[in-house]
Amino acid sequence: MKTLRTDLSNKLIHFVREIDLHKDSMGEMFPHEFNLNEGVEDTVISPFFLLRRILRQRQLLSTWSYRNGERTIYGSYPAVCFTEMPLKEFVISSIERCQRNEKISSYAIIFDKKQMFKIGARPVIYGTSCTSSTYWDEELKGRFLTNKPFSNDEMYRYVSFNLSREPRPIDWTHEREWRWPNYQYRYVDIDSLNPDEANDLYEQGETGRIDFHGLNIDNSMLSDIGFIVKNTYQSTKLLRDILWQIDSGQIRKNLFTYILHLNNIQESIDEIKTLHDVETYITKNTININDYYSIPETELREIEARINYLSEKVEKINFGNIDDGILESPGISFPCLRENFSKIARALVLLGKVKITRWGRYLIDIPCLNKYTSMTLNEKIAKEFSKRFQTEIGTECTYYSILCTNQTISELSIDDVPFYTESDDIEINYAHSEDDF
Repeated sequence: MKTLRTDLSNKLIHFVREIDLHKDSMGEMFPHEFNLNEGVEDTVISPFFLLRRILRQRQLLSTWSYRNGERTIYGSYPAVCFTEMPLKEFVISSIERCQRNEKISSYAIIFDKKQMFKIGARPVIYGTSCTSSTYWDEELKGRFLTNKPFSNDEMYRYVSFNLSREPRPIDWTHEREWRWPNYQYRYVDIDSLNPDEANDLYEQGETGRIDFHGLNIDNSMLSDIGFIVKNTYQSTKLLRDILWQIDSGQIRKNLFTYILHLNNIQESIDEIKTLHDVETYITKNTININDYYSIPETELREIEARINYLSEKVEKINFGNIDDGILESPGISFPCLRENFSKIARALVLLGKVKITRWGRYLIDIPCLNKYTSMTLNEKIAKEFSKRFQTEIGTECTYYSILCTNQTISELSIDDVPFYTESDDIEINYAHSEDDF
């Protein structure tokens, strides 16, 4: 019976929206530092940038959901908010509300409701049976109700509700909200930390994530997470990031498994009614990750032979000597793939012929490279291989060089700085692209 109803959902949806770092009081939930593979040049951040950042950080930041300068999440614990609106209703509602300039977008991440329940997510409680005012508890660092209808651990679920208020009733029930409480959250007074503790916290925020800041979605109890984006190009960027994280051992293959396109959903909107319809639609859009890890052995060996032959050809080229009298800086250089999902790219991964940087660059590692101390000479070789690789193998390639500064060549890591390369639009997460709003 339930599977025939159109008002039920077995998913929870977390949507993201554009923010303005100067106007939206987002200091509680947004970093002050950005990574080297992020392009942020203004205060207005697109929702797709945020969605891609969630994927890369594997974390939904918990917040206090400020409105008019006050927390709307009560108690000592911030939360992550979701809606249990069915997929069809979410898409229709988000588009209509966007047109009214409300703070919402159709960009979203989708979770299995049962899995989220198991890790602590719960439906909110709209209002209480008695009137109550609010107060700030300095010791517990939270906003509370004077009649204390809930324990501190349950306060995050409370949402104000008053249909009798004039001239504007308070009614948020249309949002069908669920929340996940961040019980691991702790208030950190930076001034009270010793230098080592402060530096450690800063480095976590700069290079990855601070675990107690939100819901870490690489939790072992979560799987088959999906995304809603606008178009195929955005889908390609997410696929690229999913493969990068699998290839570098950061996530399991079944963590992110489908990407839905908003335009396609709108075209099929009348066919997505019941729970069964939604599951069928998701199945049609599921990424078969295993396809990217299963190239027939004969094809794999043929590709390997072509790569090895190209490496041998480049190795025989005389690149000349560095001019006498010029003090050459030491360093290393590699051909760098511009994408990671083509058959050639997947073959290189399966053959163990790539190194992956912390920022997701795929460096081809073959015998003809880095036989010299000079970064300039090593770079010449890498660029020559890249040029031939592109024309003879048919896959786009650039170069990636790392300068040796305070260490020896043998100690140099592909993650060291400074590094030199060409910009890569699919790798960089740009915050202001017009199509991403």
